[in-house]
Amino acid sequence: MHNNRLKTTITRSVFTITTLLMLAGLLATSALGAPLSGENPAPNRVPYGPDDVWMWSLERVDAPRLFFNMTDRSIRADSGGAIHVAYGGDHLYYARYDGTDWKANVVDGAFGVGQHASLSLDKNKYAHISYYDYYNGALKYAFYTGTYWSVETIDTPVSAAESNLQTEEDFVVGSWRGSDKPTPEWRSPALQADAPNAFMETDSGLSVSAITGVGEYTSIGVDGSGYVHISYYDAVNRDLKYATDKSGEWVTSLVDSTGRVGKYSSLAVDSNNRPHVSYFDESNDNLKYAVLTSDGWDKDTIPSEVDTIEGGYTSIAVDSGNRPHISYYDSGAGNLLYAVKRSGSWVVETVDSNNDVGGFTSIALDDDENPHISYYNFSNQNLRYANRGSTTWSTSSVTTDGEAGQFTSITMDKDDVPRIAFLDLNRSTLRETYLKGSSWSARDIDNFRDVGLSTSLRLNASDSPLISYYNDTTGDLKYASQSASSWTVNIVADAGDVGMYNSLTFDDYNNPKIAYYDATTGDLRYANFTGGTWYFDVIDTNGDVGLYPSLAFELIGANSNPHVSYYDATNGDLKYAYWDGVQWVRQTVDSGGDVGQFTSLALTASNHPKITYYDVTNRDLKLAEWNGSTWSVYPIDTTGDVGKYSDMVLGNFDTPHISYYDETNGNLNYLTYTTGWTKTVVDPVNDVGLYTGIALDEFNQPHISYYDATHADLRFAYRASGNWTVQAVDTLGDVGRFTSLALDSDGTPHITYYDATNGDLKFASGLLANKQIYLPLQPD
Repeated sequence: MHNNRLKTTITRSVFTITTLLMLAGLLATSALGAPLSGENPAPNRVPYGPDDVWMWSLERVDAPRLFFNMTDRSIRADSGGAIHVAYGGDHLYYARYDGTDWKANVVDGAFGVGQHASLSLDKNKYAHISYYDYYNGALKYAFYTGTYWSVETIDTPVSAAESNLQTEEDFVVGSWRGSDKPTPEWRSPALQADAPNAFMETDSGLSVSAITGVGEYTSIGVDGSGYVHISYYDAVNRDLKYATDKSGEWVTSLVDSTGRVGKYSSLAVDSNNRPHVSYFDESNDNLKYAVLTSDGWDKDTIPSEVDTIEGGYTSIAVDSGNRPHISYYDSGAGNLLYAVKRSGSWVVETVDSNNDVGGFTSIALDDDENPHISYYNFSNQNLRYANRGSTTWSTSSVTTDGEAGQFTSITMDKDDVPRIAFLDLNRSTLRETYLKGSSWSARDIDNFRDVGLSTSLRLNASDSPLISYYNDTTGDLKYASQSASSWTVNIVADAGDVGMYNSLTFDDYNNPKIAYYDATTGDLRYANFTGGTWYFDVIDTNGDVGLYPSLAFELIGANSNPHVSYYDATNGDLKYAYWDGVQWVRQTVDSGGDVGQFTSLALTASNHPKITYYDVTNRDLKLAEWNGSTWSVYPIDTTGDVGKYSDMVLGNFDTPHISYYDETNGNLNYLTYTTGWTKTVVDPVNDVGLYTGIALDEFNQPHISYYDATHADLRFAYRASGNWTVQAVDTLGDVGRFTSLALDSDGTPHITYYDATNGDLKFASGLLANKQIYLPLQPD
């Protein structure tokens, strides 16, 4: 679970404090966001200076399996009756069905690997897998020797401007989250996985942030002599490439480089050990085919209708006569198509035109060489199956409960029974289904989880971190706490879809409390941990309420009470509630237009609430203040579209310090009040400042965590000696959304955040790199 990146520098008598803190296991963590008004600096520490440099220790708090972007050749059956499956995303996995149970193993434990996994079996029934390394943008290959797995890197990008390689295709991951769930507003549409406008490919070329790699859309085949053949997409140059080990070492070459070609490649090897590849010609919106002959690659274009987009989700099989059979998707008409080459000519048939069908196709031939196709119905979100006898096609639905059937792969077992692997979003599983008589039977292969969204971090009186967060795949509210160097993770609530917005705090006895949104009922709820048990209450149930909750507690002993700000989506209002010792008292604070998103609540020394929030109607950052008898509501920044992702803490004399996003300029802004409001652009470089978290140290200096949408990185900014220092904290993959920041009693920053690449909750702890401790010399 832990992934600390340890960097030790020992030079005889010098041992850095960075190393000591890391070896201590991150016992020093974070603290409450806002210091008490009038709090004095600790006498044994001086303020951070401009020469202080933070290094970061990173670890994974909750890292369950995650897999997506499987290929049409992810499932295979051997001659002995065993079924094999390859899949991945956060790691590369391999599962084998031995007749009783599925046995799953981690083949490549590196993070960010396993997408586009394609599987082939050799004559010994051993597995060979080609797959994509997201972090390095590379094509990888793994094979089982009979006693262990061997892993190799076959191809890496020819040119890359950044080490963190990201492509438009990587973000297909968004499709498996499920479209039936409400989309939280804190997931800006510009940052949605299935619509990442920061990573778009245009006719004039790739944007700066869309540096790409090689190895997507892989497809693998092992020939009768045991040699391996792999087709794959080179997104750097937009070409179709091919790799083989026939010479005794890996040799890579171009198959097609005319225009933008090579996505959705599918490979099959014929009886003469020749590879056949089907693939998509994006420049001309049609399906292409290539076969390797003694004279090189012989390429062909499959006939298509005028003004259609044909060739996506291709899958190829080759019969005993070495004739190619290809299934593919006509996205223009929404049809499943099939092409076969007979007597030197292509014959194209429409297999299914009922609704929008034909996604994620996979084709296999039975013993009589009749085609069988698994595919996805986009309209009804289910898995479908087609097979043809001598002349006609028969089509049917395999699943009917929706959100099941993406990333299909079909194979024929030793008894000539079709078996299909597919993703089932309802169960958050990879499943296998097989035709038993006239009906389909299914069983789970493996489970996946996507955790770490909507994180909220607090430190208790002992500086131990407490985190609430959301499990996106199952709709659960989760809670993690650290003791010594280990994490304990529990599910707080799992009835319905709960927790996609949540806020954590604790009482004077270190008991955690969480305000959260119930998307199933549209209610704002409250979880209270007391005496070793979670107790639950409903704060507000009047309409669709409870989005963007921000929770604060009066730390005044046994009679302390919770306060919470939140958004009323039904009426577009900012609301506030507090517990008076008997019941929840609710108030509408602002109803002037559509207001109240991205709320942040802090209590003054007199326990009076202050709330920052976003005015959707006017696109302003606003502040609401309670003086003990009335609310005052007014805008505090009106320049451009400002105020999303705001976070606020109160410093000395209850002065507000606010971090927020300037969407107009793509900047991280900071706002505070002295004799008037003072705004500072903290980070103006790239599109930065989303998902902000702010905390003050004991010297009243602000520290801010935030997301860099241009590079998909976690960033951190702090003010020292009047100047701001900004730096990247984590740059591996798409990391840094849903940040929450806290400082411990020593002023050390700690951040929780979401790793979208691996679907994990991560935790970062700051370490001062330039502080050193000198130890006595030891004899050699």
